[in-house]
Amino acid sequence: MNAVLIFPLLADDKFVFSNYTQRYLDGKVARIPKILGTTAREASPLVPYPVNNFTAGPSPDLIYSRTLSTVCATHNTSVIRNEVGLQTWRYEWAGNFTNIAPVWWLGAYHYSDLYMFFGSYNIAPGVITDLEVQTADKMQDLMVQFVVDPTSLPAAGWPEYMTNATDGGTIARFGADEQAVQYVSGDTVEGACYMPGVVYNTTP
Repeated sequence: MNAVLIFPLLADDKFVFSNYTQRYLDGKVARIPKILGTTAREASPLVPYPVNNFTAGPSPDLIYSRTLSTVCATHNTSVIRNEVGLQTWRYEWAGNFTNIAPVWWLGAYHYSDLYMFFGSYNIAPGVITDLEVQTADKMQDLMVQFVVDPTSLPAAGWPEYMTNATDGGTIARFGADEQAVQYVSGDTVEGACYMPGVVYNTTP
C-alpha cells in the first residue's frame, strides 16, 4: 500500500483566507504591481507516478486537469486585479530543457522557471543550449526591470495584462518555439478557462 503525504492549506483568515475575491473588493490586499506566472505543465511533478516505471510518467489526464486548475485560478486572479485597478503582468514558462527536465514527461513543470530567474539552471548536469542561456538572460532582465520600474515593461515589449482586451490580453511566453520570449494572446494560454471547447496546451 502506498502512502501519500499531503500538506493542505487550512483557512484561518489570518494567514490563509477563505475569500480572496472579497479581500480584493474590500481593498485588503497590497496595492502594488504584480507578475503572475504559471508553467505549461504545472502538475507534472506534483501528481503520482508509477514508482516501478518512472519513465512512463504520471497520468496525462491528471497532469492536464491539475495544471488547468492552476492556470484558471491565475486567470481569475488577473480578472479581479483588473477590476480593482491593480497593475498585473502575466507570463507562461514553456521551456523544456533536458538538464532541468531530464525525463520526457516533466516538460515546463512547476518551479522549473525559478532555475531560469535565479540562474541556477547552469549548475544542473547535462547539455545547456544557447536558447536556454538566452531565455534565462531575458527572464532575468525583465524581472530586474520590473523590480526597478514596472511601468517600463511596456516599452520593453511586455504590456500590462488586461483580461478584457481583444484576444484576452497579452502574456509573455518564455522558452517555446526556439524563442527566448514571445508575446501571445491570453486566449492562447488561458482560453480553456473561459472559451467552450478550447483545449489547454501543456506543451506549447
